[in-house]
Amino acid sequence: MKIFEREILQKIRREFSEKEKYNILMEDYFNLIKNKLEYEKLKFKYDSLRKQHKNLQYRYTQLKNKYK
Repeated sequence: MKIFEREILQKIRREFSEKEKYNILMEDYFNLIKNKLEYEKLKFKYDSLRKQHKNLQYRYTQLKNKYK
């Protein structure tokens, strides 16, 4: 996150008009939102796969115990 903030500050410190500064901030803001949404999707997928793995492991244990 620090690198992201530093890059934004470097862009803004240059001589830009207010509109250009606003556009830069909004572009970075939307990129941040996009990254956050991707992270949430990956987290959801990870949680789903963990749950699926847990269920499969439970079934495997049941079958293994059944045929012992």
